[in-house]
Order: sequence, then structure tokens, then C-alpha cells
Amino acid sequence: MKNKIQWELIIEYLEGRTTQEDEANLSEWIQSDIKNRHTFDLIKKIWGTPENKLPIADVENAWMKVKDRISFETSSKDLPFGEIIRFDPNEKENQPWYQVFGSKLLKIAAIILIMIITSYFLFTKQPSMNEIVVENTQRAEFNLTDGTQVTLDAGTIFSYPRDYESDKREVFLDGEGYFEVAHNNEKPFIIHANDAVIKVLGTKFNVRAWRQNKKVVVAVADGKVSLQPKNESNSGSEVVITKGQVSVMKEDERPSEPQDANINDHLSWLDRKIYFKNVPLQEVLDQLERWYDIDIILSDEFYASNQVTIYIDNKPLEEILDVIALMNDFRYKQDGKTIILSPNEEE
Repeated sequence: MKNKIQWELIIEYLEGRTTQEDEANLSEWIQSDIKNRHTFDLIKKIWGTPENKLPIADVENAWMKVKDRISFETSSKDLPFGEIIRFDPNEKENQPWYQVFGSKLLKIAAIILIMIITSYFLFTKQPSMNEIVVENTQRAEFNLTDGTQVTLDAGTIFSYPRDYESDKREVFLDGEGYFEVAHNNEKPFIIHANDAVIKVLGTKFNVRAWRQNKKVVVAVADGKVSLQPKNESNSGSEVVITKGQVSVMKEDERPSEPQDANINDHLSWLDRKIYFKNVPLQEVLDQLERWYDIDIILSDEFYASNQVTIYIDNKPLEEILDVIALMNDFRYKQDGKTIILSPNEEE
């Protein structure tokens, strides 16, 4: 169960049809592997997208393009990729999966289409690439072959080349990392993070780019870097961030103008401390899940967008939860690695 995608269980959860036992099983699957969490976050995002904004799901064509390069392990308990990929609109009522999911067909197809493509590019080790997955509660520190020093926070996925044979040094980040880049005028260092591209010759800077947060935050401790959307051809969208400055790029937006900031606040996670200023509550809870290897559930997702400002020190989890509960007029209940946060007014 650890790595196989629990399709039916996830979809039942998104439709609100799961039992407490189902939710416990789903939570166990999500917590068992960081890639499972990223898969769940992606499916949840697609599920919440209005149908008129979903891509046209030419699933069969997409599958034909990548099937020779990707190996899927499925069982009778998994959602049947083959049947969905080859679905016949004229006979859909006779398909067992249509009877289960009915009106959600478009979202199912979109999920399959996007998962087929992104699973290859995000979760499969590319030729000549190495991948590091930092487990919850852990931190990774290492040097790349060019001498660049990298520190990654818990829950981060980082891909980098085994050697730099091209005219640039390209890496891929999903999470948070601090970089001390070795200077090389001939080969710029390029980080792909969410929808952002960060370019640098040699400097010290921090990148916070958790996919579920839908934003990238770049804080420069020394030197300078550039930040721009990866799909933006207009050079006017690029900003240059210098020592002591921060820029934020939210989803589907251009980077903010660099602002002077206390860079130590952005680097404090290196000492297992972190300062959040006016961020959604869910962003804080996500950080706690990674640092303490737990699963935090909000009884009402309405509160996930509450803006909070909080400083988290390297203290016992209970002390931090007490502060969050007090700030938001919540109470919490813990059952093993699962914590449920509820407003005090709830019965």
C-alpha cells in the first residue's frame, strides 16, 4: 500500500464519503511517503478546480506519448488506468468506473492525464539525474559536484544532475532550500521551483517553494539572483534580488518588487526555528507536519486561509499547538500521529 496510489479512497474522501477507518488508512498512506503527500495534494488541487477551467483530457494521446518511458504498478484494487485511458464515450454507462464516479468523469480524466505526465517528470529519476527526498523531521546537507553547498528542509524533493556537461547548472526544487552557489561565469546556476526560474552565478540565498503554498519566496543573504516565471517570455517580468532583499512570486503572477527584509527571519529554519508573518494558517500547519511527522486536520477547511503571524521555536509540539489554539480560539485532540483542530464553538 505504501507507494501505490489509492485512487478510490482519495476520491471517496474528496466526495465526503469516507468513514473514520477510511480516513485513518488514507492518512497512513499519505504519511508513509513524501511522494504520496505530493500526489494527494496534486489530486486535491485538480478536484477543486471548476470543470470549465480543466484542460481537455486527451488521455489516450498523452498515454501513447509516455507509456514507453513510464512503468506503473497497478493491481485490481487500483483505479484501472487501461479502461479509463481507452474509454468510449458512447459506451460509458457500461463501464464499472463510470458507475462509481459518474458526473466526476471529467475530473477523473484530468487527474489521470496530469498524473501520467507529471509523475514522469516529477517522481521518476531522470537519466543522469539524482533525486533527494528528505523525510519528515529530517534535514539534508550536501555538496554538489561543482562545489555548491545545499541544505534542504524536511519534506523537500530535490533533483540535480550527476555532472554538469551543458553550459548551465540546472536543478529542481519542491520545498525549501538554502544555497551557497559556487561561482562560475561560464555556467549559470538555475533553480526550477514551482512556476519560477531562479538564476545566479554565485551567491548565498534561500528559496521557499512548497507546491501546495502556490508561491515562491527568494531571500538573498549575499550577492544577487534573478527571479521570473518559467513560462514568461517578457523580460519585463524578471526581477533582480540583491543582498538583504526578498521577492515573492505567487501563482500566475509576476514576482514582487524586491524589498529590504531581515534575512535572518528567512534563514531561521536552519536552526529549527521559523517566523511566519501574515500567512495562511494552513501554511503553518504544513510546516509542523513536516517537522514533527504528524497529520493535522482542520475540522472546517474554512479556517485554513486565516492569516496568522507566529514564531515557532524548537519546542515540544504541544506547546506550539497550545499557542495556535489560543490565537485562533481552537481546541485540539490528538490520536497517535493525527491531530484534529476544531473551533471552540463546535460541539
